Amino acid sequence: MPLPRKKAPEPIPLRRPVTEDDIERAVLANFDALLAGEVGQATETSKLLVRHRRMTVTVLARLLIEDRLPAPGAGFHMIEALTFGYPHDILRQIALNPHAPDVTRFGAHRRMGWQHLGSDAEIARLRQEFLSTMRDPEGMLAVTAAVVLETWPVGLEILDEIVRYLAVLDSAARVAILRRVVDAAEGRAVWLLHAMLAMPDIETQRYAVQELARFRNPVSSGPLSRFVKLTSAAELRDAAEAALQRMRLRAVDRTTDAFLWQLPAHRTVRGSAIGLDGAQTLVLTFEDELTPRLYVEFLVTDAGIADAGGRVIVIQHLEDAGDDEYDDEYDDLEEDGADEQISLAPAASEYVSGGIVRPLRAPGSVNAQIEIDPAHARGIIAAALEQHIASGRPLPPTFELWEPYLHEALPPAPDEPTVPAMLPDRAIAPNPLPEQRALEQMLMGAGFGTWLIPADRLFAAMERVPPPASPRWSNRQYEGLVEQLFTPDDIGTLTRALLRQAWMLDRSGDTLDRDSVLGIVQSLRTLSYHDMPKHPFVRALLQHSAMVALSSSAAALLDEPWDLV
Repeated sequence: MPLPRKKAPEPIPLRRPVTEDDIERAVLANFDALLAGEVGQATETSKLLVRHRRMTVTVLARLLIEDRLPAPGAGFHMIEALTFGYPHDILRQIALNPHAPDVTRFGAHRRMGWQHLGSDAEIARLRQEFLSTMRDPEGMLAVTAAVVLETWPVGLEILDEIVRYLAVLDSAARVAILRRVVDAAEGRAVWLLHAMLAMPDIETQRYAVQELARFRNPVSSGPLSRFVKLTSAAELRDAAEAALQRMRLRAVDRTTDAFLWQLPAHRTVRGSAIGLDGAQTLVLTFEDELTPRLYVEFLVTDAGIADAGGRVIVIQHLEDAGDDEYDDEYDDLEEDGADEQISLAPAASEYVSGGIVRPLRAPGSVNAQIEIDPAHARGIIAAALEQHIASGRPLPPTFELWEPYLHEALPPAPDEPTVPAMLPDRAIAPNPLPEQRALEQMLMGAGFGTWLIPADRLFAAMERVPPPASPRWSNRQYEGLVEQLFTPDDIGTLTRALLRQAWMLDRSGDTLDRDSVLGIVQSLRTLSYHDMPKHPFVRALLQHSAMVALSSSAAALLDEPWDLV
């Protein structure tokens, strides 16, 4: 008896694959829902975008290039979230696409950053080259600056980037852009004009002083006071002093009333350990409803203020995942999953960076940072400003953009405390000079992570000095290296850097290294350049720098070995 035949199962219909057209419709629907305040609908749409994030990133880039997104800033934010914070490849494609709007290309390159591209001079050249590929670069900078100033202080990092572009333009183009910004932004333009006071161009400075005198905003008193001390142009100094005199009369009109701004309260202020060249980064952190997480950085060296910048972090890319769960190779991730680990919620403003815009070249490491109070931070900046006044070197223009965050209120109160970050001289005298081995151990500590002679300079010097004949370096090696790597002025640089380092060590409670540093300072104050090769700290610095450089990369670059014991 034949067995009954089983009924064939019904065919399962194949699911139509998701196409770019589907993703495009979902992206535009997501934006429509967000702009209409329909958060629930936007959340549902986001699930499809997250499941197909690589395709979504491609579609977002195309829509940005075609200028079809109603909120480009939110589009950039979504790209960064979907690439787990590593959007540089896709941003580069947008920035270099000549068919994209100028402002979109500007925004893409701003998010990429410039610091990894070379020296300051090379970056300036590349900025000029990038502007030359735009349809109307001056118009783009003027319009963008005016829009950002209307939302001040939101978008301050964008104004920072505009100032850096203005610095590479010729005087006539820069002043023409400023006139357009002032016409559009009126009194809010003072925030940009403050930065122009530090631009090393007489015509730019003349226009900035003229307009600041016209607006008479009390917040301009600080920038104008610094300009009076720094400028060598008598005509402009007189004009700035006259403007300050009018501000001291506290004349109040509608322009003055309209553009005062309440500063957020300080959350934390941290200072890094001091670097070999006196470099130190101050990091100010704020958090309030206007700027959810704001970081302001000042880079100070022995010569003064080297740079200033800031960034806004609005949202974390991964809410539940650990730091090491994902890396920049996001193409290797599974297409599905992670729906709950990515947030595509837009920022409150279209102009928001999702991460570090332009990290400063800061010394030290995060572990070497020490919490200090705002009064000492102002003292560090005040000492750096004195270096500029003494040398006549101009301030970096971006300093005036971020300087307000050092204060408790604007304009600052006359009795606002400013405390020097320096130990008193009486703390130096009784400290003995440690031996070289102890100093080498000290240099291996976290607080001295950047006390290294640059490897390229060190290797070039070592190639010109005969290697030691025994495991120990002789005077011949130390004298040859000091002659090539140090100048008489470096004694003063080392002394000042060590004095500041002693204060930071004292703040951290490291009294042992503090006393060692003070002993070094005492001995360096009477040291002649001729005796530098014999000084234990100089020898320890050379030995430590060579050990790190050779162990990390380049023993093979030397013709003969240098024994380090």
